[in-house]
Amino acid sequence: MAWSKQLLDHLHDAFSVLDRDWRFVYVNQRACELSELTAEEMLGRTIWEVFPVLVGGETEDALRAAMAGEPQRQRFFAEPQQRWYDKRVLRLADGVAIISTDVTDELTAEARFRALAESMPQIVWTATPDGTITFINQRWTDLTGLDMAATNAPGVADVFHPDDRARAATRWRASLASGAPHEIEWRIRRATDGAYRWFLTRALPRRDAAGEIVEWFGTATDIHERKLGEERLAELARSEREAHDSIARIQDVTSALSSATTADEVAEVTCRIGAQAMGAHCGMLWLLDDQHRLVLAGSWGGAPDWLERFRVLEPGDAFPVTHVAATGEPMFVETRADFARTAPELYERLAAASHHLAAHAVLPVRTGSEIDGVLVFCHPLDHPYDEGDRAFFATLAQNCQQALHRARLLDEARIANRAKDEFLAMLGHELRNPLSPIVTALDLIRARESTLDREHAILERQVQHLKRLVDDLLDVSAIAAGRVQLELTRLAVEDVIERAVETTRPLIEQREHTLETEVERDLWVDGDAIRLAQVITNLLTNAAKYTPAGGRIRVHARRAADAVIVRVADNGAGISGALLPHVFDLFQQGPQPVARSQGGLGLGLSIVRSLVGLHGGTVSAHSDGLGLGSELVVTLPASRRAPASADAPVPPAHTQLAGRRILIVDDNEDAAMLLAEVLRRDGAICHVVHSAEDAIERAGELEVDVALLDLGLPRMDGYELRSELAKLVPAARMIAVTGYGLESDQVRTREAGFHDHVVKPVNLGKLRQLLSA
Repeated sequence: MAWSKQLLDHLHDAFSVLDRDWRFVYVNQRACELSELTAEEMLGRTIWEVFPVLVGGETEDALRAAMAGEPQRQRFFAEPQQRWYDKRVLRLADGVAIISTDVTDELTAEARFRALAESMPQIVWTATPDGTITFINQRWTDLTGLDMAATNAPGVADVFHPDDRARAATRWRASLASGAPHEIEWRIRRATDGAYRWFLTRALPRRDAAGEIVEWFGTATDIHERKLGEERLAELARSEREAHDSIARIQDVTSALSSATTADEVAEVTCRIGAQAMGAHCGMLWLLDDQHRLVLAGSWGGAPDWLERFRVLEPGDAFPVTHVAATGEPMFVETRADFARTAPELYERLAAASHHLAAHAVLPVRTGSEIDGVLVFCHPLDHPYDEGDRAFFATLAQNCQQALHRARLLDEARIANRAKDEFLAMLGHELRNPLSPIVTALDLIRARESTLDREHAILERQVQHLKRLVDDLLDVSAIAAGRVQLELTRLAVEDVIERAVETTRPLIEQREHTLETEVERDLWVDGDAIRLAQVITNLLTNAAKYTPAGGRIRVHARRAADAVIVRVADNGAGISGALLPHVFDLFQQGPQPVARSQGGLGLGLSIVRSLVGLHGGTVSAHSDGLGLGSELVVTLPASRRAPASADAPVPPAHTQLAGRRILIVDDNEDAAMLLAEVLRRDGAICHVVHSAEDAIERAGELEVDVALLDLGLPRMDGYELRSELAKLVPAARMIAVTGYGLESDQVRTREAGFHDHVVKPVNLGKLRQLLSA
């Protein structure tokens, strides 16, 4: 009822109720004051959670006895209030009630006080205003073995822990002087076994009516278990911090090493990050060479002159580094004295050179049982290496070895890629050289109105097939090496598709396919015109090759939101479910008969995926299975550029070369003679030589306007020849004509001073434009 709660709230006694689960269900204001807790901090929680110190003591026994139906009564001293209380515990229907009554004023008599003091679990004492002990209960004597006389004697300090004596004395003197309450945690030696236990000592002054201190009243409570718990928690927190710091250091090292791609970079990163993480003066990494010598691979923080003296260490040198390399065991030297003892020769050499090092950690860097090198970190002063430090160094050495292994693999891959690129470039050059005169000869045959139209068409198709194989092979290499550079402009998708259709029309007509195109108007993308036309050309070529004669091919382009989608579909051979996920992989082709009637190297779709990706798009393949046709879908970002203003029509390039003096230098006589014949038909005056020496001899007298130079000339290559001709005919235009067509080749010719770079087989239309410029 409301009136009963109001009554209990105004009781002078502390009153609280626990349910059968020992949870506080009611506390009055006096109980809150006594416990120095709010009702919210107690209600709903068990008494053991609120007051864990009661567990296992006399109070717990009394509470459990009361809960069992036996009323209990205890007297206790409340230290925060410095008051005595009688506590009664009564059983209720649903728990127990605890009533605590302040009886301090009733215990004025000395005898009653002493009796109370002796009944307390704490040490209880009183002292005069100057600090002389006037009373101390039996708990003190049981603990220390000291009586009253010994307690006031100077030797009493011996029962306190040496580390606590000065601090405690200073605080007690300060309280005596100021009258401020005294409180300290310190350790007292137990007489029975000499063990020290932690106690919380508190003292309050009792003053007279005038405010003068007449007596000090104090208690000392055993808090040893609590302190041990706090120390364990502190140790756990410290261990957690150290583990976190160690993990953070390892993460820093791992992150830094992940970007190191060469052995030099690995050495520099390991030495720098490791030294900074451990506060070392310097870090060094030696690696074993083929002669089992240790060669300095990298360092951080060391003096250059000192490092130079120890750049190469022989197996027999008496140094910690060579010792660790020989034994494979780490070495930790923590003091200057240990250094002088374990490596006296090195110590003396460093001291003589004024390089004073003390502590150092020397770690083997190993692959399995094989030693790859030795990692060293030095401190100028004594430095103990704890277990955490040693674990960090071990992990650092392991990460260093893994990074070195990765760097070696990358280096081998770079060498292999370079060899592959060089081979492909040479292969392209060797294939293009014979193709060039064939293409030129075909052009001459066409110009002479030959009656061999059928044979001419066959030759032209086969040459174009060969050229496409060479171009695909070199494109794959360039894309893989990241050498493809796009020339982005705003392109009409309709023009791109039209260009691809024109390129593949001969193949489509040869196989008697029906081609349908449906392209929405005003579709624009930002791209490289040549490369995007190559994408659609490859898709159309595949569709034509893998569709039986008389098939149907459909090209459809439309806009969808911010993208342009181009679909190339056919009703041909289709793609099996097993092949579909791999159709864009290198060298991947569908099943073919032994005769390989479709031809190709399986590079086209891989090139498509790479080029589309470079444009920020995607490509996918769809098929319902073998014999059910297929569809390739290219998705490209729609152009966000504003349309360019209409330019004036560009007149066709002038290809009449009347009077143009051209020097052709090529050791392939067929290629040179046929190219000259074609250019002479356009009115050019051509002079052909087959060596650099003949070119130099004749250049001055011929006064040429243009020099077409093959780069792969014997004895003196085209680069050297260009330099010599520039002195003889400085106004002449220098054009490299070569089978080397990689981007790096074009960069090199540009840097060498060539005006243009023409790849064999020569595109005569492009060459005519260059010559007429």
